Amino acid sequence: MSEFSIQQMKLAISYHAVLKTIEADLQITGAESRFLSGVFPKTSLIEAGFTDENGVFTKRYKRCLGEALVSIPETLALEERLAILTQVFQASLADESFAPEEGAVLVYASKLLAITADQLDVHLEQMEAVGNVDLPEPE
Repeated sequence: MSEFSIQQMKLAISYHAVLKTIEADLQITGAESRFLSGVFPKTSLIEAGFTDENGVFTKRYKRCLGEALVSIPETLALEERLAILTQVFQASLADESFAPEEGAVLVYASKLLAITADQLDVHLEQMEAVGNVDLPEPE
């Protein structure tokens, strides 16, 4: 039995993927910071025990993320995993530009979530994102 709920694991893996996306181009804009704090309010991260008052990650967050990376792809339905990927995609557009590094993180996140390249393509088409973004080819 896990010490973490499925909600906590979803929070950990979602935050991880969105943060990696926002940090991907090595500059965090005000719009990206607002997106991050809007989707993941500081209080929710503190209440989950994932950060301290100063925003420093805790060992609990790292343990939960480790467990989420193993459990989430096996536990969550495809629709729920795609919802996480949607957050990642929205984060990549928070600054109104789509950097190649952000596309690489989107592909990375899809792999973490056990979403195939075909499933990713279909999902992006459904979000009407195809043609608007160029993703790196999956390895």
